Amino acid sequence: LLLQSAWLPNSGNPEKYIRSFRGLSFVSTTGVYPNGEPIGLPSGLQARRLLIALISQSVIQKSRKIDVSSIRALMRWTNMRHTARQQKRLQKTLLQLATVSVSIWFSAKGSKKAQIYNGNMFDSLFVDLIPQEQTRFAFIPEEITFSEGFYNAVVQRRSMPFIADQVMRARSPLVHDVLLWSLHRQAVITKPLFLGYGLLYHQFKTPGQSLAKFTYEFKKAIRTIQRDWNREISIGKKGITLK
Repeated sequence: LLLQSAWLPNSGNPEKYIRSFRGLSFVSTTGVYPNGEPIGLPSGLQARRLLIALISQSVIQKSRKIDVSSIRALMRWTNMRHTARQQKRLQKTLLQLATVSVSIWFSAKGSKKAQIYNGNMFDSLFVDLIPQEQTRFAFIPEEITFSEGFYNAVVQRRSMPFIADQVMRARSPLVHDVLLWSLHRQAVITKPLFLGYGLLYHQFKTPGQSLAKFTYEFKKAIRTIQRDWNREISIGKKGITLK
């Protein structure tokens, strides 16, 4: 979850998304429909909320299998209003999450790149199909199963507590990502930590975004977090300081 900004796009549903910073590289690729048409990558605020809800339920239930047969319950987890439009978007996002493939690579100084994780987050997504077009379908999700590798490497015994409804109040992907990140970083530091915008740029930028544009958007996100969540973060000309 701390690194979700590296493999979940902020918007759009591209077929591939690549991010690299500080020796880490993330490559996300889409799944395809039976005719080879790309499904698209999960993106935006809803995908982030949904992933947090699914991982949280997995931790609480101590199981790779998560019952998602109640759309209303799922939308309550993600702090979304239950409307027909939101339900369709949620179903599409579930399919995208269930079919995305993520590779994480790490390169230490003086060594070749080593693959840390490669594969799908989910083993399976059980659905009740509602036939429509040949390559498109609506579905009612029933159960999601995290892949054993993802569950063991990322979920099991690696949980960090947070107040869910506070995180779910974030209104943009950037605010959501930076809030989660700050909650974790500020919980483990023992003295003020200064971070320059150049370093933060590589972690949180969107593709094609200039450093100047990023710095403007990032400062705005930090001000929102200061105001709405009362986080002790100071904004400077060259970077921020986490208290």
